[in-house]
Amino acid sequence: MSDWHGREWVDLGTELLDHQIVARNEQSAGKVDDLELRTRPDGRLEVQALVVGTAALLPRIGWARVPLRWLLARFGGPDEARTIPLDQVTGVDSAVHVTDDAAGAVLSPTEQRLRQKVIRRIPGGGHASW
Repeated sequence: MSDWHGREWVDLGTELLDHQIVARNEQSAGKVDDLELRTRPDGRLEVQALVVGTAALLPRIGWARVPLRWLLARFGGPDEARTIPLDQVTGVDSAVHVTDDAAGAVLSPTEQRLRQKVIRRIPGGGHASW
């Protein structure tokens, strides 16, 4: 894992956004859908938290927003945005690694409904390891 805490510059688009979030026990907890930023006293921006949830993703996805909203409406609507404070991030490589508590706090209710109502019905879907 690369140690990126405390680095002066991080390319948020390639190092954080849309990366898989995994707990220490390798359980998937979704993807980084957005970032919560704050302005430092010197005027530069700093990442304060990772934001997860379809409510955070929808403004970023352009034309795909319409069909995704339609699909989400069939399964209870978009998830509320949930945050993972930066101090709960333990490392970043091809995935964003977080504490088990942080991963558990951001699990997606919509994803769970999709798994139960759609994915399980697909032959072999019960064995999918999202």
